[in-house]
This record gives sequence, C-alpha cells and structure tokens, in this order.
Amino acid sequence: MSGPQTARPAVPWMSGGGPAAVTEGTLRTTDLDDTWDRLAPQLRARGITRVADLTGLDILDVPVWTAIRPAAATLVASAGKGITHTAARISAVMESIEVAVAEQARPAVTARDSAGALAPGYRVGELSLHPVSLADDRTVLDWTTGWDLAACAPALVPAAAVGLRGWAADRWQPATFVTTTNGLASGNDHVEAALHALLEAVERDALARLREGDAIATDLDTLGGRLGAVTARIRAAGADVALERIPSVPGTWAYTCWLTQPEMWQIFAGSGCHTDPAIAAERALLEAVQSRGSTISGGRDDIPEWTFRRLGAPADRPRPAPRRTEPMPRPARPAASLRQVLDTLVTAVHHTTGRPVIAVDLTPGPQPWPAVVQVFAPGLGLALQHPRPQSLASRSFT
Repeated sequence: MSGPQTARPAVPWMSGGGPAAVTEGTLRTTDLDDTWDRLAPQLRARGITRVADLTGLDILDVPVWTAIRPAAATLVASAGKGITHTAARISAVMESIEVAVAEQARPAVTARDSAGALAPGYRVGELSLHPVSLADDRTVLDWTTGWDLAACAPALVPAAAVGLRGWAADRWQPATFVTTTNGLASGNDHVEAALHALLEAVERDALARLREGDAIATDLDTLGGRLGAVTARIRAAGADVALERIPSVPGTWAYTCWLTQPEMWQIFAGSGCHTDPAIAAERALLEAVQSRGSTISGGRDDIPEWTFRRLGAPADRPRPAPRRTEPMPRPARPAASLRQVLDTLVTAVHHTTGRPVIAVDLTPGPQPWPAVVQVFAPGLGLALQHPRPQSLASRSFT
C-alpha cells in the first residue's frame, strides 16, 4: 500500500500518528508492557471487576483472556486474543473499555433535519438501519458532528447511530438504527484507534460481499515463523486450520480462518483485515481461537444458545474447499507513521465508495486515555453478525 504524497491536515481533536512499529503482530506506537501499565490502574474505575485467563480451558494453548464488567448495559464479558498472554489480556480489557465508553456515549445534537435537506454526502439507508426502520432521506433526525477524514472537514452522522444503545432514552424513540461495535475501536491515541476502527469496517465489508468461490486458500507451510508456530501448535493438538484470503478494498488484505476438530461438531470462524497480509492473517487465526475459547468457557453473554446444542445429524461431507491455493504474501513494507497508514487507508476506502469516511470521538473527557473512536464508512457493506461457530455442514457467515 503506497503512501499519499502529502499528509492530510490534522483533525482538530485527533491525537497521535507517530512512528509505526509492528508490535506483537499489529501496528502500534506503544509497546505492550507500557500499555498494560497504564491500563491496569483503570480497571476499577471502568467497572471491570475481573480479568481472567481462559487459555487453559482449551487444549490449543493459544492465549485467550476475558474481561468482566458486571454493570454493562450490553456486553458483560469481553474477549481478547494474542500470541502472548500480555497481548490477549490487553485485547480483552481494551474491548471492554471501548464497549463501556460506547454504551455511555451521548452525542451532542448539532442539527435536526432530514438528510435530503442537510446533504451529508450519503444516504441514510447506507448506514445500519434497524430491520423495522422506516427512516430514509426524508426523515427528520437528530445529527451529531464528526470529522470526514477524506475531505478534512466536519461531517454529520445521525446521533442515533452513534455509540451502543443498551440504555433507555428519556423519551419515546422509533427504531431507526442498529448500533453495533462495527467500526468501534480503542487505542493508545486517536489515530491508532481510528485506524483499527476503519480496518474493522473494511473487514466487515469483505465479509458482507463474500461469495462462494471467492476465497483463496493459503498454503500453511508458507506462513513463516511467528504464525507458522501457532498453526503447528494447533494442529499438534488435533485441530485442523483452514486459512483463506477473501477480496477486500484495494490496498488491504482480508482473511478468514476456520478451526475444526473431529470430536467437536462446530466450525469456529474468525476474520481479520489489515494493510499488511501477515497481520490480517494472524488476526483471523487468533479470532477463530478466541471464538473457540469463549464458547468452551461459556462465559461470553452474546453467544447464541444453539452453539451448545448439536443440531441434526453429524455432517457426512466436509466443508467446501476453495478451488485455488496460494502462498502467504510477503509482509508489506512498513509505513513511516500510523498517520500515513490511516491516510492511505482512508483514500482507498473513499475511492471505493465515493462517500465520506467519518470519525466520531467518543473518548470521555474525564478519562482521556485510551482514545475511543467510532468510524462510519457509508458505502461499505455491512456484516452485522460476526463469524460464529457453525455446523460442519455450513460455510456461511450468517
């Protein structure tokens, strides 16, 4: 992914964007030990009462952790994964914090009118409308102001689409938008958070557009030392790994991963997206491991109950395999800074959709770290359901 010729002007509220470094399989500006040293003292204030290691419940021996927030309005148990225990523990806590912040978000209303009158640069229907929503470009809505990362200018987002609405409003509101964690991320600074939020939106777009025959299998013997060691450990435990590349926004790499084991009737799925293929593949693999670990623990409160029941007869045929196989691509050339990575990704998404790429700062003033950002990219496909354990007869994400 080549960088832009000139950096975009800085977003007024956006911090960070310093030198990019591959840290434990991802791009960060701060190492994991320093991040944990800042996180640990915040657990009590954030409502996190327990951070637990789930790794030993499974035989794969790949770190999976959970962070428990009993007073949550939506998700009590947040899961985290990593090749190291520190990475997995931070992943769980960061997810718990970003969900907590999104639950409490009360975006300031800066306009009230229809999209047709305000001309936000996209159609209301390109956001995650509720299945029973009647909202369209003629509907009068409350709007809040974010920042268009492509145009470098303020941009409007429906206030009801921001955050996670696990709370009851003080007045009746018709169902308009489904609020999810898609495009929601935390980070050591705003640039880091916005980058990972937008990468998640691109990942969900890739999943939403995935069709049978699109996936290309990855030759596991070409994964290299870091990821190859993890897959070898998983296979030694008796599980099978299928890693597949799927089409995504130009300049990005997206992968899905499938874990199966003869004595388990589910297929555990994960996905990942990044500007670096190795990081994207690692995310997909670790997410599949996390899905399996969370299911075995039984502690994740958004896992559907059918996951724990065997439905129908055992599958008598394997999951359809991709028709093509390729080696793992070489790692991308490191960018000079996270700001450059974000700017280049924003350009790619904007060129793909022709729509704004809008970042909304959710970071609460009294708790300015970690930064929490929600990104809206109208025009990208929406996959509202993350990959869940599937029956052996299924290859569907939905």
